[in-house]
Amino acid sequence: SFASMAVNGVIKDLAQVERPIGNPDIRFVAVDNFLIDTVSLKGGSYSFPSGHSQTISTMMFGISFFYNKKKLWILSTVLVLLVMLSRMYLGVHWPLDVLVGGALGLIFAFAGYKLLINKSMETRIKIYFIVALASVFLLIFANKSDTYKAIGACFGFALGALFEYKYVNFVPKEGTVIKKVLRCILGLVILLILKEGLKPLFGLIGDYSFLDFLRYAIIIFVAIGFYPFIFKFGIAFNSKSDFIPFI
Repeated sequence: SFASMAVNGVIKDLAQVERPIGNPDIRFVAVDNFLIDTVSLKGGSYSFPSGHSQTISTMMFGISFFYNKKKLWILSTVLVLLVMLSRMYLGVHWPLDVLVGGALGLIFAFAGYKLLINKSMETRIKIYFIVALASVFLLIFANKSDTYKAIGACFGFALGALFEYKYVNFVPKEGTVIKKVLRCILGLVILLILKEGLKPLFGLIGDYSFLDFLRYAIIIFVAIGFYPFIFKFGIAFNSKSDFIPFI
């Protein structure tokens, strides 16, 4: 999904479609709080295609392709449609934005499935690094902060997957329900601290796009590789890797 996000940013910069929000002829809901901020998007970024629609589509349909369960396909479709509708309701996207974003996400999900299905973990990791390295060329078309973030996340995922495979071998199925919930909550807290803590820390160095690349590479590496490593010495689980194999 990180590669999908990087491509999304490139298309936005090339298409340069203004968002509906701020248009006097369009009714929208302005939201400005800790969780959602649509006000800052007014005149600050482009809308086509919808990044949220493309990302949720890539993730949910990617999982659906791998597990191929009817209920999962239904759930994925509903979630994607809800995200698409919410982006239009908030006034940050046109109908075409969310339709194309959802379609691109489906394409990336299918491509990822075809690339990774029935591949060994060693081969998958090689593919992760190839995709990460190839994504660097996207900077030719969109040398923006969001593109650096997405590419940094690609490298963080590849490095995290390699670290996890070599030194951790985490099995999320193991453990009681309470332990699984605690792992998720603690993981989200750690990632939030990293996301919000590294930004002002790197800000002391300067406002450079490469620092966005490095920040997101660290965040995703911790999520995929180092966080499971911590649990290897705390909460017991088996030694076979089984995480969702998606960039």
